[in-house]
Amino acid sequence: MSVLPALSATALSSGYRAKRLDPVAVTTACLERAAVLEALGAFVHLDAEGALAAAAASAARWRAGTPLSLLDGVPATQKDIQHVRGWPTRRGSRTTDPTPQADDSPSTARLRAAGCVLLGKTA
Repeated sequence: MSVLPALSATALSSGYRAKRLDPVAVTTACLERAAVLEALGAFVHLDAEGALAAAAASAARWRAGTPLSLLDGVPATQKDIQHVRGWPTRRGSRTTDPTPQADDSPSTARLRAAGCVLLGKTA
């Protein structure tokens, strides 16, 4: 299991820029921590495959010196009331429609445009 100290978005961005940190390694550590928290019911949806793909794309942008923003590669989650394209929005209830959303909510779209790595939805 990877262990990373708690780092701010600013510290992550600085680490990516200085090549001391890598978005894939950070995302992997976050997903491992999320798996531990799963026992507490903290997440209603995790997308490890999508998060790792987004992290790999972010890592390539940082290597090329073309990050989308200072938040590129920073892991983020969305509350289960926000729409995330391809994920269901259950609003904390299993009685709601589990159909994946066709579009992102405005906040999700902004996170994606900034290059944030979306890990999953929280309860």
